[in-house]
Amino acid sequence: MRKDRLYIVQEGDSLWKIARRFNVDVEHLRAHNKLKSDALKPGTPIRIP
Repeated sequence: MRKDRLYIVQEGDSLWKIARRFNVDVEHLRAHNKLKSDALKPGTPIRIP
């Protein structure tokens, strides 16, 4: 079983950039973190499946 990684959102990050960096589908990343929009604030922790 793989563990989630924790990533802290940086200035200039977008959900798309983070998904691409970790080779994860944007929709999967959004659902995994129960995000209602693509807007991210720097300093917010998100889980990378």
